[in-house]
Parts: sequence; C-alpha cells; structure tokens
Amino acid sequence: MVNRWSQAFSEKKEVEATTYVEELRVTVEGYYSEYNEVRLGVPQGSVLGPLFFIVAVNKLSDHVKCELFQYADDMVAHHVIARPKDCQAFQKCLNQLGSYHITSQNIPTESQSTCLGMVIDRKLNQTAQVDAVSAKCRKRLHAIRTYFPPRLGAARQLLYKSLVLPVAEHACSVWNPTNQ
Repeated sequence: MVNRWSQAFSEKKEVEATTYVEELRVTVEGYYSEYNEVRLGVPQGSVLGPLFFIVAVNKLSDHVKCELFQYADDMVAHHVIARPKDCQAFQKCLNQLGSYHITSQNIPTESQSTCLGMVIDRKLNQTAQVDAVSAKCRKRLHAIRTYFPPRLGAARQLLYKSLVLPVAEHACSVWNPTNQ
C-alpha cells in the first residue's frame, strides 16, 4: 500500500485511498442510540492519520522547488522572496502543489490558515490575526476579572503578565512589524 501511494505520487497519478466502515453510536446519560455505519478514510484523531498523510504527500518535496514544512497532517510551503524572479518560482511551486489530488479530489486550499498560532490569509491581511488575538486576550482578561477581585491587585497583575501578555505579544513582530 505504501509503495503504491509513493509510486503513484512520483508518477503524478491518481491515488485510490482505502476506506473502512465503522459503526458508531452515541451515549447520553446511560441511553444508547442505534449503531450507524460511518464510512471513513482515516479516523479523525487516530494515531495512523498523520502517518497516512505523510505517506500520501511524502514525494511532493521531490517535485517542487520550495521548502515544505510538515507537522502531523498539515503542510506549509515556504520560499524566500528576494526579487521578482523568486515570486515566479514560488508561484510555479504552488501551481505544482495545486495539481496533486487524492481519489480524484484536489488537495483543498484555504482562504486562511493557522500556522504556529498565527492566522494567515491569502492576502497577508492581519485583520483575522488581530481579531483572534484580541478575542483570546479578552477571554483571559474576563476570567481574571471574574475570579480575582480588584483587592487582589498584585495577583491580577501577575496573572495578566503570565496569561494575557504572552498571547498579545506572540508573533507580533510578524503580524505588526512597524511601530507607526
């Protein structure tokens, strides 16, 4: 199986993914639903999920001229852009990645993605990142204000510095590189 996937990707052929049938049921307060058949390719959250992903995309790096970073079942394409010619090379790499498919379906692309805690969109707009950071900080501030009264000022300040400030400062040099 692994060799067939590897060979198919090296020859840019379509790969037929194996599916399996699983029966699941729901339990709520001791009551059980009927068993329902669920057809899956790879079980979500399984130990083998990332392995199957790695096997499926392992040969991609042999066919593209940009760096591919992989973690579990995610992949990020990276290319240093120093001059206009580099943009064209990276676009060629992205086009090559876009041509790959599994079971007649293209590998999906997203309008925005999260990578190392940063929300990145296609146009490198920081609005989604700022919104995500603001929401996370507000949630933590609300918890601090709710559970620690103002008379515990030193404790609140310590919690702010350890729970809120790191979230606000995480990767800010990337998404807000200027001080203007």
